Amino acid sequence: MNKYKKEKRQALIKEILKTYEVETEEDLVLHLKKHNIDITQPTIAKDLKELGVIKVNKGNKSYYALPEEGSESILKKIEFAFENFVREIVVEDNLILVKTTPGNANSVAWLIDKYEIKGILGTVAGDDTILVVTKRGTTKDIIKQLEDFKK
Repeated sequence: MNKYKKEKRQALIKEILKTYEVETEEDLVLHLKKHNIDITQPTIAKDLKELGVIKVNKGNKSYYALPEEGSESILKKIEFAFENFVREIVVEDNLILVKTTPGNANSVAWLIDKYEIKGILGTVAGDDTILVVTKRGTTKDIIKQLEDFKK
């Protein structure tokens, strides 16, 4: 893909997210079509990840939002931490155990908390293990996001 097109598209995505309350990737696709940009859902997902876009809760709905200043560095830090310190992720119902190298659980848990992943109720860290408690029905999405940090 042409790098200029990608930069232009991502700049437009930023403007849309600043202007509108976008709840889904499909909503974002519709906004982009209004600007004559035809795009697939996988490309949108990749753009959102590259831009560090997060979901924020507002009332009983959630919307895509641009990261606050410095949040992009949190994404880079969490990806680095997962690539280098996370050894295993184990799931049981709405509980996720993240096994880390010794001495790294607290810092990885802190990054998970700072990233504010939708559906996580909280984390508890020991020396090399993090317990992540999730809302029921959100665990599968959270696991995918945590595993994506390792890539």
